[in-house]
Amino acid sequence: MLSAAAAIALAVTLLLLEAPGGALAQNAGAGRGRGNRNNVLKKSKPTPADLDRSILLEWRASSPQLQRVWSDENAPVSAWEGVTVGAAGRVVEIELYQKQLTSVPAELGNLAALKKLYLHFNKLTHVPKELGNLAALELLHLGANQLQRLPAELGNLAELKELWAGNNKLESVPRELGGLTKLKKLYMGGAV
Repeated sequence: MLSAAAAIALAVTLLLLEAPGGALAQNAGAGRGRGNRNNVLKKSKPTPADLDRSILLEWRASSPQLQRVWSDENAPVSAWEGVTVGAAGRVVEIELYQKQLTSVPAELGNLAALKKLYLHFNKLTHVPKELGNLAALELLHLGANQLQRLPAELGNLAELKELWAGNNKLESVPRELGGLTKLKKLYMGGAV
């Protein structure tokens, strides 16, 4: 799911393209009377890879730390430090440890192909419950932050095999984690 700001920006862009005098209207008129339909631009729906990119761009925009790490916003996300994409261009791994990150956006929970998320040794005080939407996630490293709690929604991560949350300030562990049937490694040392 896109944030409200990203959704509004996308809607405005589409409206401008469709408006009289916009690129779609101009190109549609260019083919009239000549039987040439090749000049008509078709509205294209953003691909899942485009949506992944917009989520990371939004995170970058809200984080001075990521603006330093991902300095070229025009580069493909596959060229960004700590980001791995799969064959379909989808983000499958994010490895951002020791980057002084203080927040993780809820929209990260929309990276449907994400399998590995490394956020250890940062300054996170919380992680959004939406991370529980990451259906493909197999590995989650949250250790050595300043987390006081883990969202119960992490219990929805049916594919999760490893969870590292040690060396935090956790006051308790959600009981929902007990339902993670594929979990093989759980590290909470120094966390509770």
